[in-house]
Parts: sequence; C-alpha cells; structure tokens
Amino acid sequence: MFMLWLYRYMTGYVIFEAKGQFPERFLNLCSKDGPAVWDAAMQNGVLTGCMSVHNYKHVRKKARKAKVRLRVVKRRGLNFIVHRYRRRPGLAVGFISFF
Repeated sequence: MFMLWLYRYMTGYVIFEAKGQFPERFLNLCSKDGPAVWDAAMQNGVLTGCMSVHNYKHVRKKARKAKVRLRVVKRRGLNFIVHRYRRRPGLAVGFISFF
C-alpha cells in the first residue's frame, strides 16, 4: 500500500470534483476503458475523486459525454512541489549541502 501511495505521489495526482447531470455516468465511463479513479465519493450530487495528472488531461471527452463539469480541488505530488520552487536553485543547493 505504501508503494502505491509513493508511486502516486512521485508521478502526481489531482483531487477533482464532477458536477452536472450524470456524475455516475462519468465514473462508469472512466472505469470502463479509461483512467483509474480512486477515493471516489458522492455527496450532495457532487462526485469527488482522485486521478493521476496524465489521465486527468485525457478525460475531457468523457466529461462532455456525461454532461459534467470537472474542477481541480487540490494538486498533490512531487512534480507540483518542484514546479513551485523551480526558480529557487539556492534552496535545493542548501538542502543538499545540509545532508
């Protein structure tokens, strides 16, 4: 279980919301032949779940077909942290020299 979490954290994932007419259909379309969705939960007609960043870019067609609107709630993963601090090379040099 830890290895799966570590892999997902290293590659990056997003927590998303799907609002619209048929969020259950969106989940069914994704599970049929598309990307993996985990931690899916339905509350007040809004589907919340997690998906890898690479797969999130490719589900727009499925969302349109299910008549839902996708929105990213949170971004998690190492690539988002690296992107945030990409213009601060002194931080990385200091961290490496500390160890």
